[in-house]
Amino acid sequence: MKKTYEKKMSEQATGCVQQGKIVYFKEGGEKITLKQAAELLQNNEVVEVPSAGAGSFREIFTDLGFDEVEVICWSSSAGDWTFGVKNDVGWFVAIQENRYPYHGFKYSVSDLVLPCETFEQLCEEMEYI
Repeated sequence: MKKTYEKKMSEQATGCVQQGKIVYFKEGGEKITLKQAAELLQNNEVVEVPSAGAGSFREIFTDLGFDEVEVICWSSSAGDWTFGVKNDVGWFVAIQENRYPYHGFKYSVSDLVLPCETFEQLCEEMEYI
């Protein structure tokens, strides 16, 4: 229930609503598989999702191999938001960026902060950037 509310709230706040099924693309427009998209993120590359809405981030980061997703900053009205995402290595900083003037969002995982053991440690490290 919480995730459904969060998705609707995110889409209403930004006006960016998911348009159909989630499909992944390389930067530049080449359609890729889910496995290829996950590999791109692991290599600090950008994954584009033209059908994504502002509230699609949990589904997308989960699809791409992350067990947990926590919001760090979602103050941008365009949906340019920062998250903490966790996999078996630890917590990482992840970014959702609006594809304006096109529909959807770009997703990436930052290498500016090394993986942290907890979300709280990740947020503390972010203070120094």
